[in-house]
Amino acid sequence: MQRLCLSDWDGTLRPGFILEDWLEHLSSEGIVGFDFADACRQRIAKYQKGMLPYHDLVIEAASIYASAVKAVDQHKVNCSAERFILKDRLNLFAYTEPLLVLFRKKSIETIVVSGGPTEVLEAYGRMLGFSRIYALRLTISDSGRYTGDVQENHGILEEKDRVVRSLKSESKEVFLALGNAPADQPLFVFAKHAFLIQTEGVHYTAPGTTQVNPQSLLTHVMALLGQKGGSDGFTV
Repeated sequence: MQRLCLSDWDGTLRPGFILEDWLEHLSSEGIVGFDFADACRQRIAKYQKGMLPYHDLVIEAASIYASAVKAVDQHKVNCSAERFILKDRLNLFAYTEPLLVLFRKKSIETIVVSGGPTEVLEAYGRMLGFSRIYALRLTISDSGRYTGDVQENHGILEEKDRVVRSLKSESKEVFLALGNAPADQPLFVFAKHAFLIQTEGVHYTAPGTTQVNPQSLLTHVMALLGQKGGSDGFTV
């Protein structure tokens, strides 16, 4: 049976909120206005201060992004995403790339379920080898331009739950799940093994998960897969 790893993105494979940095990048290239990045940053600050629920943050940030790129050509944004990941790659957790290499070696299919922008995560998927991505997808007109509407937002708990149940129907084993927030709970439900990444300032717990910090996750997964550390991070 094909084994799956279901993983969140923000705070799980990459620290912070990628949408904030993505909007900064788009504004630096003159594709969107600087005020959209500021608006996103303000929402994140309110969330971090406990003044905005996580669900509301995910909804509002998605709306800000949709408004930012309204009427912009999709191809232009996709090309910008390819440039963005070349520098943003340095922001990934140190374990992210070795972990994904390990999954490929062990024939574990990695599926990212996140509220991050589809354009960026698809670019990362081509770079790092994700098999499938369920993310924040905006509506595109027949002319190839963004309409200003959100089509799908997989950062929401209910959307993650729908994706997981759909994947479960494929008769594949959810061998591993990685997450860091309450919205990631659906990823853990059917997982044989689940790791909850704990970063500074995060005080979330979930039943049936193993709590780990970013420095120890790779070691835990390697042990789970019968790997030993080597000069390349792991050996068979």
